[in-house]
Amino acid sequence: MVVIVLLGIVGVGQASQVRGDDGESIFRNDARQREISAGDEHTCMVQPDRTLRCWGGNQSGQLGDGTTVASPTPIAVPGLTDVIAVAAGDEHTCALRSNGTVSCWGAGFQGQIGNGSNVSTQPTPQPVFGITTAIAIATGEQHTCAVLADGTMRCWGRNTSAQLTGSTSPSSSSTPLAVPGVTGARAVTAGAHHTCALLVSGSLRCWGSNTAGGIGIGTTSTTSAPAEPLLGSTALAVAAGKFHTCAVVADGSVVCWGSNSSRQLGTTGDWSSTPVPVAGVAGASTITAGLDTTCALLQNGSVRCWGSGTLGSLGNGSGTSSSGSLRPPTTVSNLTDAVALTSGERHTCAIRATGALSCWGSNSSGQLGTGASGFSVAAVGVIGVTAIDQVRSGNQSVCAKATTGGVSCWGSNVSGLLWNGSTT
Repeated sequence: MVVIVLLGIVGVGQASQVRGDDGESIFRNDARQREISAGDEHTCMVQPDRTLRCWGGNQSGQLGDGTTVASPTPIAVPGLTDVIAVAAGDEHTCALRSNGTVSCWGAGFQGQIGNGSNVSTQPTPQPVFGITTAIAIATGEQHTCAVLADGTMRCWGRNTSAQLTGSTSPSSSSTPLAVPGVTGARAVTAGAHHTCALLVSGSLRCWGSNTAGGIGIGTTSTTSAPAEPLLGSTALAVAAGKFHTCAVVADGSVVCWGSNSSRQLGTTGDWSSTPVPVAGVAGASTITAGLDTTCALLQNGSVRCWGSGTLGSLGNGSGTSSSGSLRPPTTVSNLTDAVALTSGERHTCAIRATGALSCWGSNSSGQLGTGASGFSVAAVGVIGVTAIDQVRSGNQSVCAKATTGGVSCWGSNVSGLLWNGSTT
């Protein structure tokens, strides 16, 4: 669910962004890089000197320090001094290096380290076999993909849903496999068990789990190779939720496909195998996808959300869900100047034009950062953070980076995710 591109970071409200597993879109031609990434129970951040520090859970060695001991404070990943981007899967981590190589560590039982082994625990960085010209990387739950400088792609790790190449054979691979039929790739995004590449032409190629039509090609059958979703238009941005995908197309409208269990596609029915337009959304510049909620940032700075409204995740002033009969996208309350979005499982946060941060939805672990308990049905300001230029959400946690380089984290602190020296 993480995406890293050589030219990408969290959105700024223009059609040039790149997406991460925390729900924000990938765009073409962004000029910045991703420096923070959150896995299931760990977080990693690229330092100004291009070293890497990680903190949180470490049961599979995903912190990269040579141990399996959790750390509530950031610890250096030895041997890495040229990191330009980082991607965190469930229990593994990969770093994109300035020389075009990729190093991975942590859980490797599905081959997600990419070094030819299937060890359950790999606590130190290992070079991924045969990758020397990478410009982008993305991690799903247990798989990793890289875009190469020539626009082709390689993927490795778990493949039970064809998330590596579009075919389920082999069931996993501990070395990178060429992705057939993908050329001219610019960026990549990964859901739990599917992968999509955005090409320089603005077309898409997707592969992997297609049970609920998640590939967007009109069928629910596993494809034998990456296929082009039936968009009918150029894509400007793409965001993959766990089991659904949405795209901003050339005219600023949004189309979605895949699972629709909570109306996260913005239409009726339980799923759609073809992209369907989201009524009531126009002038979109970026999108973000949570577990079963989707939000679009409009060019005027407002945000519209649809899907599950459980625990206020629509931000529209009520806890009403879009499940059952269709309820159209609604506008997030108290928010008119958003420039970037990120989604966790059931919460969303927006960077505002002032550099302040506002969040809404579930607050089960304090992930709204308000100092109060209870969910919020409208956007509320995060306490004590200013001049924010990057933000990333885990399932129930948030980390934000200021223009000065400082980082603040809040929410769930399982295994010391929050970097504050405790697990409280």
